[in-house]
Amino acid sequence: MFETILKRNNLTYSDLTPEERSDLKQMRQSIQMEHVDMDKIEEHIRDLIEDVTNELTGVGDASWSIFFRGRRDEHLKARLRNYRLLLEIFTRPERMRDHAERQLRANLEIDKSGGGGGII
Repeated sequence: MFETILKRNNLTYSDLTPEERSDLKQMRQSIQMEHVDMDKIEEHIRDLIEDVTNELTGVGDASWSIFFRGRRDEHLKARLRNYRLLLEIFTRPERMRDHAERQLRANLEIDKSGGGGGII
């Protein structure tokens, strides 16, 4: 499953940082032990996004950043982008369903008001 997600986003396992690899390994192990569902994965990704955001804003522990020598923000932004892409993949079906439901309700309201323009 994770290899497919990485491949869809033109990433390989070697593109991930050591921390991302560790997170991926933990998620795989949890899934194999059936302790994780999609909600927990989404929650974990949101936590990772918050951690990177904190590091970018100087709130988090950035002691590891000495290894990047001036490229800290670039690496953090790349991690943030990767996490946001993962979150998008996990939430897209739900967001699409919510959007369709909102659109349907809006069309029904237009029809009730006699404004036309409903679904054909």
